[in-house]
Amino acid sequence: MSMHLKRWLTALVAGPLVVAIIYASSDLFFASFICIVSILALYEYYSIVFADHPDSVFSITYVSGFVAACVIVFAAMPGRFDIICLATSGMLIFAGACSLVGYRTDASLFDRVLKQVLGIVYIPLTLSFIVVIRNGHNGSNWVLLLFFLVFLGDTGAFYSGRFFGRHKLLPMVSPGKTVEGAAGGMLATVLVGSVINFFFPALPWGMAMKRLPWMTTLMFFVVVSIVSQAGDLFESTMKRDAGIKDSGAIFPGHGGILDRIDALLFAIPVVYLFKEYVFAA
Repeated sequence: MSMHLKRWLTALVAGPLVVAIIYASSDLFFASFICIVSILALYEYYSIVFADHPDSVFSITYVSGFVAACVIVFAAMPGRFDIICLATSGMLIFAGACSLVGYRTDASLFDRVLKQVLGIVYIPLTLSFIVVIRNGHNGSNWVLLLFFLVFLGDTGAFYSGRFFGRHKLLPMVSPGKTVEGAAGGMLATVLVGSVINFFFPALPWGMAMKRLPWMTTLMFFVVVSIVSQAGDLFESTMKRDAGIKDSGAIFPGHGGILDRIDALLFAIPVVYLFKEYVFAA
């Protein structure tokens, strides 16, 4: 089976399931789903950054990270940002204390602390914002819009780069990424967002037949595209450093969980920012 066919079959199966979870699940079920995604992605992240120091899944590094991830995601459900901050800073304190105990025998522990705390900020902290978005005004529609912009933009970048790619974007980070692919991804994001804003303005904005100013929405689509592609390249940097191609193999043709949500991770806080402080103003 070709890679392209696997990609589309996976998307056709996973897409409706994700839409159902966004719209039909309870707040607790949705937060639980995001928590599971966070744990799986964090496990893949640890497997990448700690490839030279492989640990058991029951080690302090893994368990403390998983616990912090659960606390952060579930604290986002009632909007308890104080608990989110405490869990994040608590992870830093705990990891730092553990490093002090073992530093005499393992000088690389400080570097491992940095990677562990980065993982908490990178995955569960950013994913927690999708819980906050969904629980806000017109939240499910905003989450669906987020998925449309990121994943269709990623598809546009993939096929634009495949058919028209000539100039390498950042060959030292990701040899397959091209300038043409990046431009195609941005064009796809802008087109998808513009179609939604023109034909279905009530979908994201919650204001029937009232479209927001085009310059504001176009800026929104462009920024989402830029940060999404930056998120993709950020994960590519980690995989390049570890010498691996995919973070996992859970999705045929797509790689691991982290490979699927790398662009989403950078886009989620930006969408939250625009939703709460630009469009709501």
